Amino acid sequence: MSDDLHERVRRLPDTWWQTARSASALVQWFKFHLLGLLIGGAGRGGWQYEVYSGFLLNRLQSLLWVTAGHVIDRVDAILQSPTFDISVMAWLDWYEKPGAEGVRVHNRNLEMKSWKDEGLDLGVVLLTGLDEGNIRANPEVRPVDEQIWMNLKEAQIEGYYLIGFPQAWANVASTPEGEGKIRRKLKAEIACLPVLELPRETISVQDDVAARPDVFRGRVLPYIDNPDFDIQTIAGMSGGPVLAVERTEKGQIAYRLAGLVSTWRGTDQQVQIIPVHIIVSAIERWEAERPTPQQQ
Repeated sequence: MSDDLHERVRRLPDTWWQTARSASALVQWFKFHLLGLLIGGAGRGGWQYEVYSGFLLNRLQSLLWVTAGHVIDRVDAILQSPTFDISVMAWLDWYEKPGAEGVRVHNRNLEMKSWKDEGLDLGVVLLTGLDEGNIRANPEVRPVDEQIWMNLKEAQIEGYYLIGFPQAWANVASTPEGEGKIRRKLKAEIACLPVLELPRETISVQDDVAARPDVFRGRVLPYIDNPDFDIQTIAGMSGGPVLAVERTEKGQIAYRLAGLVSTWRGTDQQVQIIPVHIIVSAIERWEAERPTPQQQ
């Protein structure tokens, strides 16, 4: 950035991050850290599909897809369902996928972990083999590592963004190709929504977050430069990353991984967020407990 641009960034109002203009610009950086999982197939109601939000995390020599625990539980239920015939299962990056192919999941016997039954709405998938190789070779997807969450406590956080694939923004166009075949084209749009962290003292004692110091709650804000914008539900964004943003003294915009969104309360536009240090701590314990390849 030029010196003039740096100075303009420094002079932005404190609400700069709450604008649709800022979100539209920053999502061009953020999108590389978002990875969706598409599952489609024939169920009792005909052909159906779901897109799940998550992000990739580099851990030592492992590549993990991190999402909400209830997402992992849902994926596991679909994989085990005798009434759902999966025809496509793919990892999605941010652009349209001709025929809804994506980066196909080659090994559907996924090694997964959900902490939902343990009271933490967190889950992971361990990517291995051809799936891991294909994703690592994809320049449109960038795993996060310690560099993106280090020193989060020292950051002068101005605001947060929730990134993900809202279910309401995804659609599939179906085109008959003869001989009973149908070609499908998926378009999954990314939402980049400003989130304001709520002070803990404002949370009702009846709220489940009030009893949990390891999670916090935020409110999805309307864009101040687009008050007519309204997202009625963020279904599909569970498990998406929450990124903290700030302006540096040099007039640059920095962002860090703050956590992931686990639940949504539509009555007051509130989301429950699991902080990154809780995510990493849970994963570290799981890694220590998992048998090594030699032990399996």
